[in-house]
Amino acid sequence: MQEYGDKAIEALAKARGQSLKPTYALMVFESIAAPLGKAKEAQIALVEVERLDSGNDAYWDRRLARARPQWGGSAEQMEIVAQKALAAGKSKWAIYAKNEIIELQERERAGGKLHANQRITLTTRFLDTDRSFANLTALSIAYAELEKYDIALKFMDEALELWPTSTSGLYRRARIYTKLGQHQNAMKNYIRAAQFGHYNAIQVVGAAVMFGQRGRKADFLNGMQWCKFGASIGHGESMECVARSYLVGDNMKKDANKALDWYLRAAFVGVTSSRYEAGALLIDGSKVPANQALGVSLLQRAAQSDFKPAVELLKKIGAPLPSKVE
Repeated sequence: MQEYGDKAIEALAKARGQSLKPTYALMVFESIAAPLGKAKEAQIALVEVERLDSGNDAYWDRRLARARPQWGGSAEQMEIVAQKALAAGKSKWAIYAKNEIIELQERERAGGKLHANQRITLTTRFLDTDRSFANLTALSIAYAELEKYDIALKFMDEALELWPTSTSGLYRRARIYTKLGQHQNAMKNYIRAAQFGHYNAIQVVGAAVMFGQRGRKADFLNGMQWCKFGASIGHGESMECVARSYLVGDNMKKDANKALDWYLRAAFVGVTSSRYEAGALLIDGSKVPANQALGVSLLQRAAQSDFKPAVELLKKIGAPLPSKVE
């Protein structure tokens, strides 16, 4: 695996400044280098990414996501992100990180099982003195978990009066409306959240418009515009949508090289299926120039997430499997 890793890193280094934007090339360089023991090279790449892209919201979204415990991070790492965000003038992301740290600490104090009723009890105590967006949202989420959607909607409405452009609030309200069977109101909130850049909302709206879901008339070209919008702000699944359309020629001219470029971008932000698709294209070499080293490295990353097609293809070509799946 180390041999393949070295070759992949070399190939990625050559990719900088060519078909890939520098930030994306560096992100994939860092994500592949770190697990292969190239800690120094990975850190240098990450510092360069920070220098190039620290003004981009998508960058801070990625930084915070990777600092969360479920992705191998910790409260301490989220605190570092909060401090760096403040230093970069991104106070919104510092607040996000601080709120998540508080929630994590509350969960730890409750033995890791802060259930909905416990959250309601905890948060209600603060409402008289702090009827904030965060507290109202916490109550809305808790009541939704208890399937008390009417009460959840009431608190979410009040929260959005305080912060009308909150993408997470609009998205949550859309989901509550869906649970209540109010699909027209749900779609209005999904669209508004998507317009402000909420990743999951963009995916919902794009699919609804493209395939005629959620009471919408099918409009592939309009749906593709939503996918391209999501892709432009760093949403991995939207990038994969664009890649797939270029590959199969859905109402557009086939272009395998553009498909590969978008699959790689999606792979760089952690979309497992795109790691597989990009790796398979590079291994096959019939539609794009072959690159066995990079292809194998991408397949190995997909296999680490237990993506069975990647495991099967690695076995078929006789390449080493990651230790996790051997």
